[in-house]
Amino acid sequence: MHLLIVEDEASMARRLQRLLEEILGDRITSLVRVPGVAAALDHLSKKTIDLMFLDLNLNGKDGFTVLQSLLAGSFDVIVVSAYRDRALEAFDYGVLDFVAKPFSGQRLGQAVDRYLNHQGHPDRPLSKLAIKKQGKLTLIDVSDILFVQGADIYTTLHLRPRPKNVNIHPTELSDKSLESLSRLLPPDFIRVHKSFIANINACQELRIEGGGRYALLLKDGRKIPVGRTRYQEVRDRFL
Repeated sequence: MHLLIVEDEASMARRLQRLLEEILGDRITSLVRVPGVAAALDHLSKKTIDLMFLDLNLNGKDGFTVLQSLLAGSFDVIVVSAYRDRALEAFDYGVLDFVAKPFSGQRLGQAVDRYLNHQGHPDRPLSKLAIKKQGKLTLIDVSDILFVQGADIYTTLHLRPRPKNVNIHPTELSDKSLESLSRLLPPDFIRVHKSFIANINACQELRIEGGGRYALLLKDGRKIPVGRTRYQEVRDRFL
């Protein structure tokens, strides 16, 4: 795992590093501490990370600048901040968790476990997803996503037809992996296959296709595969 701590208070940054080293041990490949927005953006322009720990008040500058600039990035974000009143806003941006200062090592460990175990935030699921399109950020309503298909480190979002093109199913590319999206998307989205996440509200029927194969029939007539190990979980959602 490649970690980035964005924290301007040196003692807090050191404590975060110490706790993360205790929690994650040899899972950590690299751990970098930077004191502010400019340094964070510079690091992210050169290096790929998996998880960021972000303060929201960095030498008087707003940490949301980092989120706004790299909202569509492939990494996950855990906010560590004393600004509890900004927690809901942070979740709207698609952060994985909000750890309020002061915090215990146990609370930080819970946030890290959420990342490791692909668990989303049950009380504040993501409502919009940012993607990069022609060099700009575009926000997509999560409710418009029918299913997500993984391809290497990227994903393809299959969306509801737009009113002017009711017979055309648009797609958009996201830099976030299936694992990352499985942590962020609402409970109505379930991992049905190693390469697919489905919006259960867009599905009509679970089919047994023979030969140990299963599939979900979408309301628009398309089918997506269901993995054998995930069949029981998907079946339970239809009961």
